[in-house]
Amino acid sequence: YNNTYREKGNNHMTPYEQYLQLTEKQKFESELIIGVMWFWILWHCWHDPDALLGHLLCIHPSIPFIPDDEE
Repeated sequence: YNNTYREKGNNHMTPYEQYLQLTEKQKFESELIIGVMWFWILWHCWHDPDALLGHLLCIHPSIPFIPDDEE
């Protein structure tokens, strides 16, 4: 479709091919939201690492645990 359409001299972009035009305000707001998101993630990873790693580091009582030095 596009090749035949453009061969006839119609070189403009169709509406679904056009890029969205963002304003400076939209760029600033998106970067602000992303910045707040990363601050929140890194803040909680630093101040509450157990929320992320706690389940990996604890051993459930129902799982038998044998230390390496006792076999």
